[in-house]
Amino acid sequence: MAFFLEATFVGLFFFGWDKLSRIGHLAVTWLVAIGSNFSALWILIANGWMQNPVGAIFNPDTMRMEMTSFFDVMFNPVAQAKFVHTVSAGYVTAAVFVLGVSAWYLLKGRHVELARRSITVAASFGLASALSVVILGDESGYSATLNQKMKLAAIEGMWESEPAPAAFTLFGVPDQEARETKYAVHIPYVMGLIGTRSLTTDIPGINDLLDVAQERVRSGIIAYDALMTIRKDRGNTSAEVRATFEDHGNDLAMPSC
Repeated sequence: MAFFLEATFVGLFFFGWDKLSRIGHLAVTWLVAIGSNFSALWILIANGWMQNPVGAIFNPDTMRMEMTSFFDVMFNPVAQAKFVHTVSAGYVTAAVFVLGVSAWYLLKGRHVELARRSITVAASFGLASALSVVILGDESGYSATLNQKMKLAAIEGMWESEPAPAAFTLFGVPDQEARETKYAVHIPYVMGLIGTRSLTTDIPGINDLLDVAQERVRSGIIAYDALMTIRKDRGNTSAEVRATFEDHGNDLAMPSC
């Protein structure tokens, strides 16, 4: 729906200047904006689910992922942080564009009153959006620490768990053979504040996370074997096999990672 709304009214927005009333064109403008934001919402909900798959389970009888809670998918903390952060960045970009056009009008002495009002609105809206970008950017870092620990450790080139508060890696050259980050330049305490919002919580490193992952891979292999047994004879699978799959099903995807 969002894509159809956006695609339909963007044409009216551009080509309806002389054909629509002022109120009609204003309504079309708002509908384009609403459609664009809805498009971003659904795209980033899908992206957030791929990074933090909540509200769904794998059904061994149908052999597919099935939604269990639309609410959990919709309000996935990763998705919501990404959505607000992304659209806020778009608002900042739009505000800067309007400021630039308005400033050009002022320099040329054209549409002076319109330019002044535009600058006031764009500056106010842009400032509020910029603050939102900062806050939700921080939220994105925090959610990565909670839901994507390996991703965060890889970004930071953090091979070993650092005592709290962890340092932020400004620059470094990861060496996978030696399992260390060479020429690393650190800013003390910053990563701990971004990732945990505290000075006392550790951030796990790659090596420790790999040890945890090995256990989950073994669990995933057990789940996969149980799934293949269920697949061969779905109607007559023993309760024991199904219980095994239920116990290890959350790690089903780990062997393929």
